[in-house]
Amino acid sequence: MSFIFPLQFREFAAGLRVNSQEFDLSESLRVTEDGGGRMLVSESGPRLWQGSLTITTDTHVAQDQAQALAQVMRSAGASFLIGNLKRKFPKADPMGSILGAASVTLSAPITGSNTISLSGLPSGYVLTAGDYLSFAYGDEDEKVALHQVTVGGVAETDGTLTVGVVSRVRPGAFDGAAVTLIGAACKAIIVPGSFKAGRIGLASTSGFSFSFKQTLR
Repeated sequence: MSFIFPLQFREFAAGLRVNSQEFDLSESLRVTEDGGGRMLVSESGPRLWQGSLTITTDTHVAQDQAQALAQVMRSAGASFLIGNLKRKFPKADPMGSILGAASVTLSAPITGSNTISLSGLPSGYVLTAGDYLSFAYGDEDEKVALHQVTVGGVAETDGTLTVGVVSRVRPGAFDGAAVTLIGAACKAIIVPGSFKAGRIGLASTSGFSFSFKQTLR
């Protein structure tokens, strides 16, 4: 059986019995000091989502099954979709029922901007600081952008809304791209050398753990 990467959220991350997760946006800053003692801070590269997962202790069989798929993800070229597992839904729509089957899209995205305009939202739909959104971008939709809302708002009667976000919009985002608000995720890889296998006990196997980082490839 061959795998198609990135593995969708339901194919990998959603099936893990997670005990704890770290999820954060890297700083990617360069700090220098001038002759006057001033600290000069500049960006050294793209800000990428990163974190770690620790899996819950489970039976030997269940742990072996979960770890087998994780072993696949440790291969060169493997990738998977993951987001903040505790923030699958927007704060104001905790079950996703308000959004329903609405088709939300990007509206005239601007490269380098820290705001994103959306269309296709239900009238009055609320996005709050801390919510997430994601969309595919690039020449062949091969990249996945994940943004966190910093300044929220309420959708107009025509379904449009502009929100503040981190990180900034990257080149390749296009007008009309489908936007995911429920289960927003980025494309990530397991950081080489970070995987720690669970310890095998008499009745159970402790949870394995690994670090991951967003990839723009």
